[in-house]
Amino acid sequence: MSTKSQRPEKGQLWIACPRCRQRTLYWDNPLRPFCSDRCKLVDLGNWADGKYAIPVKPVSEGDLQAAGSAGEPDATDSSDENI
Repeated sequence: MSTKSQRPEKGQLWIACPRCRQRTLYWDNPLRPFCSDRCKLVDLGNWADGKYAIPVKPVSEGDLQAAGSAGEPDATDSSDENI
């Protein structure tokens, strides 16, 4: 769907395709926010390959144990005996 040559009518919203930055109509576009099937599939491929993953700092075993004992009840807690 190429909409570069169209002039916007009153009430139409133009957006930039997040993949190629081409101008495209928002409301009349079944592929929104993308301008084409190609951009949509390339973005899906990037997502599936993990290219949008947020990098995280590796967690050590000691950090896991400290976090587990900070806010969770002890496994030997007998407060659930009446359930």
